[in-house]
Amino acid sequence: MSRRLSNPSYLNSGKQSLRRRSNRYRGSDGFSHGSPALRRFVLMLGLGTALVALMGVLYFGYRLGTTTEFFALDKIEVLGNKRLSYGEVLDAGRVRLGQNSLALNLSRVEALLSKNPWVKNVSVRRDIPRKLIIQVEERDPAYWIRRGGSLYYADENGELITSVSPADFRSLPVLEADAEMRERLTELPDMIRALDNGAMPLSRDALAWVRLSGAGQAQMFLDNANLTLTFALEDWRSELRHVRLVAQDMRRRGEMNRVRRITASGGKVWVDRTH
Repeated sequence: MSRRLSNPSYLNSGKQSLRRRSNRYRGSDGFSHGSPALRRFVLMLGLGTALVALMGVLYFGYRLGTTTEFFALDKIEVLGNKRLSYGEVLDAGRVRLGQNSLALNLSRVEALLSKNPWVKNVSVRRDIPRKLIIQVEERDPAYWIRRGGSLYYADENGELITSVSPADFRSLPVLEADAEMRERLTELPDMIRALDNGAMPLSRDALAWVRLSGAGQAQMFLDNANLTLTFALEDWRSELRHVRLVAQDMRRRGEMNRVRRITASGGKVWVDRTH
């Protein structure tokens, strides 16, 4: 009668031998030598170390570049300024000779310059290693405008620039516009160009004042000709074409210097002359 062996000793010794051989290939941290997990861990550790080293090198290079005298500004070039002086531009941008070119925040310099009411557009760039270039586009004053008891400079579209002061005085035509007509101020440059064609002594420099009234009319007084021009705003291009034709006819007949008032409305033109 056969007897069944349970848990034979030779099998147990074999299993123990296999476990011992298997454990020889497993580290104390649970990673098997040469396993994908271990390789990923080593790779990430290496990348992290390299990244920290690179950041250290970049920081050291930045600190060196922004403190060395090699990048100290020895020339600041300002272009496009007409009204603002060289010194006013530098003061407004808070830049000066000797500053480190790399340490300058160019966006901040542009933002500071843009706060000046005379600056319309500005760009700032470096010319490595020691030069800074500031390109300015200034706003051009075309009129005086009275607002709230104060007198202001305004551009050709009637946009306020800054208040008129004794230290910054320039004689310009006075511009008046009723509240409901202010949105039409942007059309003024085209009106002036339409009239400045040689038929009439009209240019922006010849104007003494301009008025846009709530009645839908534009009035312009030409100081050099002692002439007042009035025309309807509803279809001002057509009205000014008629004015040009009449002015050309008056000039051909040598009577333009006697004209004191021209009024255009509804496609008709009236002329008042001295005797």
